[in-house]
Amino acid sequence: MEMTIKELADTMGVSKRRVSYRVEQLPYDSYSKKENIVHLNDKGIATIKAMLSDESVRKEDITDRTEAKQNKDKQRTDEQFPLNGELFEQLKIKDEQIKTKDQQLNNLQKSLDYQQRLLDQQQQLSAKDQKLIENMQARVSATSVEAEEYQNKMNELEDKVVQVEKNKEEWQNSYKKLSEELTELKEKMSRKKWYQFWKK
Repeated sequence: MEMTIKELADTMGVSKRRVSYRVEQLPYDSYSKKENIVHLNDKGIATIKAMLSDESVRKEDITDRTEAKQNKDKQRTDEQFPLNGELFEQLKIKDEQIKTKDQQLNNLQKSLDYQQRLLDQQQQLSAKDQKLIENMQARVSATSVEAEEYQNKMNELEDKVVQVEKNKEEWQNSYKKLSEELTELKEKMSRKKWYQFWKK
């Protein structure tokens, strides 16, 4: 009687993997291969059963059966709910979209922070410019006051020059008049002297 690994595993209620692992420990005369399928003879079947009867091996097989059952349950779940895969893919896509949006928001926040720094710098420069303008206006105003004072003094000096010129003209007229009177007086005195001379 020959049995394949799967048939022996199903008969003993253990995993195919566990039986395959034990087959690798068997001598070559315990099995044969036909079309790449292992066929166990009576000697091989008996040896495998003896190996698997060990308690520690059975505990391992229990674990294997649990894993096999979980795999079957998962397979049944996938068959019953074929949309789970699609939902998972959609969730992955949504997750990538959220990451992309987060990155975009992060970049936008960095851009806003940069714009705010530029605005602050511009406001600081504007404040400095305004202060400079005020200082210049104050200087211009002070200069205007000084210029007005200089203009007033210049006007006063011009008035004094005009007055001096006027006084000069008056003095010249007075001097001319006095000179004429003096000349006339000298002539009179001279005539009087000659008159007295001839009178003697």
